[in-house]
Amino acid sequence: MILPSVDPFTPVDEQVSDESDHECTQEAHDPEHQHDESCAHEADTPAGVTVVNGLTIVHDFDMSTFPADETSLYLFNERLGRIPSINHFSQLRSVVLTKNLLRTIEGLDQLVQLEELDLYDNLIDRISGLEKLVNLRRLDLSFNKIRKIEGLETLVNLRRLYLVSNKISKMEGLESQKHLELLEMAHNRVRVIENISHMSELTELWLARNKLTSLAGLDGLTSLTLLSIQSNRISTLDGLSKVPALEELYASHNAIASLTSLAACPRAEIATSEPTEPTEDETSQLVAPVAALTLRRPATASPFDISDGALANVPHLTTLDVAVNRLRSFEGAECLVSLQELWANGNQISDFRDVERYISPSKDSLQTIYLEHNPLRADPQYHLKLKILFPGLTQIDAVHLRPGMTPMAAAAAGVAVDSGTPSPYRAM
Repeated sequence: MILPSVDPFTPVDEQVSDESDHECTQEAHDPEHQHDESCAHEADTPAGVTVVNGLTIVHDFDMSTFPADETSLYLFNERLGRIPSINHFSQLRSVVLTKNLLRTIEGLDQLVQLEELDLYDNLIDRISGLEKLVNLRRLDLSFNKIRKIEGLETLVNLRRLYLVSNKISKMEGLESQKHLELLEMAHNRVRVIENISHMSELTELWLARNKLTSLAGLDGLTSLTLLSIQSNRISTLDGLSKVPALEELYASHNAIASLTSLAACPRAEIATSEPTEPTEDETSQLVAPVAALTLRRPATASPFDISDGALANVPHLTTLDVAVNRLRSFEGAECLVSLQELWANGNQISDFRDVERYISPSKDSLQTIYLEHNPLRADPQYHLKLKILFPGLTQIDAVHLRPGMTPMAAAAAGVAVDSGTPSPYRAM
């Protein structure tokens, strides 16, 4: 029997309600009741299949066609109402039951060799039935209805745990996860980072779209290289000193007004020199003059004392995303000398001299910069100035630049994008 497929782009909890009885009996008692095709189908529904609100749910999936030595089981969008009987597949290493209608986790007790279990996008409201899966390394319970982290005590070999888009309000029940390398809890209801200080092997922590107000609780995460905290309620980056190995920080859509908590680089070398005007070749074809451009090109480096803060404690940062915050200055970023990508669109940066002073320590490494939707973007020489400041740029906002492109060519490419006309200078 071939069952019609469920819309793969609609979460299952929007395709089936908690009501278990479809009102098909009204048709029999009311002659004027409009005929419902789903009721007609329900009358001849085969055994092991039910129809709820017009949606077919499979309770007894036929596994007889699968070989006994199967190592991977993939049942995507099969409308499963319960996990099929698979305990006899002794060689299974991976089970994927994504986008079904499962409400409970059961029938997996004999799969002690299982290493990967994917229950993404179901209707599960409680973590249970996993106690015997002691070799599990990857568990995905994203897009369910889970409110509490529990039932993971015996899963001491977990490396990757995904709990995206549930209803979890507290980071708990993770005490046995000492070898976790990735924890993904975006789009929940978490207010405090807690109970993870024992995760010394954790390299990625994803907490976007929660209700965090601070970065307290990062203690012990000495291996963390990626931190995602977008779309929270964070106003300061205090706390980053606890994650010295950090390489990627994603903190867009918060309320951050200053980066000074990042500046903790005593005796940092800040380049100083007399202002130098752009060459005639760089300005000859521009509509507006560049007389006001006074960019400092480094001559000598001198010691510069800066007060203690947080960014200097993450010297390996290569990606900094602070888009859509409340920044008026990049002060505090001068300790970062290895930035490759800076995303700061949607702030209040208005002065190129601020960009020069605090971002120029990454002049040799910076490849991508986003500053659109800042006041300085209104400058007619926006692209030219950025390319002069950072010769290695390959992207300015949405403008892709060819390697080695001159400042003049970069400016022309930017003008073409602004005007909506094609430019021979733009990278293909």
